[in-house]
Amino acid sequence: MQFPVFIDLRRSVRFSLFLVVAHSVAFGATCALSIAWQLQVSLLFLIALTAWRAFLAPAIVGLRILGSDKIVGVYPDGSEFRLVVSEQSAVYRQMILLRTRLGNERLLTSLALFPDQMSQREFHQLRLWLRCQIQPTKDAAVDVS
Repeated sequence: MQFPVFIDLRRSVRFSLFLVVAHSVAFGATCALSIAWQLQVSLLFLIALTAWRAFLAPAIVGLRILGSDKIVGVYPDGSEFRLVVSEQSAVYRQMILLRTRLGNERLLTSLALFPDQMSQREFHQLRLWLRCQIQPTKDAAVDVS
């Protein structure tokens, strides 16, 4: 693999469609409940709030793989920050769950990446790079595809 690898992330159409369907189902189910109207309105407000939050502009718009063990994220303003990949990250055929620490923070952040967010070549390169970074544990399920 040739470094650096620059990956610009787009919004996933599949995941957006899934979110629309899930929030629609939740909205319909809440409307069908026979509960106090105050509770029903509160639940509908929470569903609307999570739907609005899900479709905000993404916090990370790109990834840069700079070497065999270094990856940085890119904010919308173009500034870069170091990512520390956690062993809790997972690589699947149609999804990458990137669990990282931003810089020296203690809390983990999750980033779900799908093939339609980048080119097929970039997705394949990211999968290969992450498989080299993640050391599987004995009880972890390993996708060998």
